[in-house]
Amino acid sequence: MLRTNGPVVLSLAAALLTESDVAHHVADDHLSDSSIGDLQPRLVADDQVMLARRILTGARILDKPLG
Repeated sequence: MLRTNGPVVLSLAAALLTESDVAHHVADDHLSDSSIGDLQPRLVADDQVMLARRILTGARILDKPLG
């Protein structure tokens, strides 16, 4: 859903989803600090993907929702 090297953007997006009770997790977070630095952490919504996209689009973190 969201791939970024920006820890502030990732934190803000996660906080918005938490506040809206949208289950999510951060994948590949441990890889961004390794020698494989081009792998960005990803914020992934577990179930309510469309709701998560609308929330992040409304906050101007994503460009536009899909669908």
